[in-house]
Amino acid sequence: MNFLLDIFFPKVCVECGKEGSDICDECFLKIDIRKNQQCPHCKRENANGKFCSNHCQKDYLFDQLIVCADYSQIKNLIIKFKYKFSKDLIKIFTKLLKNELKNCTSGAHVVPAPIHKKNFKKRGFNQSLLLAKAITQILPNTKLIDCLSEKESRSQQAHLDRSHRLNNLKNSITITPHPQLKNILLIDDIVTTGSTLNECSRVLKNAGAKHVTAIVLARN
Repeated sequence: MNFLLDIFFPKVCVECGKEGSDICDECFLKIDIRKNQQCPHCKRENANGKFCSNHCQKDYLFDQLIVCADYSQIKNLIIKFKYKFSKDLIKIFTKLLKNELKNCTSGAHVVPAPIHKKNFKKRGFNQSLLLAKAITQILPNTKLIDCLSEKESRSQQAHLDRSHRLNNLKNSITITPHPQLKNILLIDDIVTTGSTLNECSRVLKNAGAKHVTAIVLARN
């Protein structure tokens, strides 16, 4: 089946248009892998994506933010992944994740951010769940727990400005029965305002989690 799809709908590089793959080797090497992370609030560079101070962290409920690349550099890959339903791109994103997960805790629970039900119906998959599965293959002794879900009634985040995003997510995420939580790796594809990561972290910490490291492909 994949052989026939490649014949009639050949893969082309999202950057240069070369046939053969979703991104060619030359264009992949142009992606500027982050050598340093940043404070999630003030964006001062550091080694681990932790907050500079209590002042920087006061509006956030996660403890650390790991970002793989700038959004502008992998925008076309993410759009193809999410909106053109190209699940094969997970192989490319796994390569990006490997570069940034060296300092993450093994033995943690990996939790994907939930997807809005309307988006799940369109795509047929949760992109964050695919990324979470990839992380469990990269980091030893980690365990996937898909325990978060969204209430169907809320509006989709992509259609809202910052202030409405924050209000839209309040009490919109629920947690299902789960093992005892301690160290969490919370995975999503993109962070913009941090509102989704914040609400997920609030729910996880209310359920007993001690430390939440958020991991995203890109920051927009």
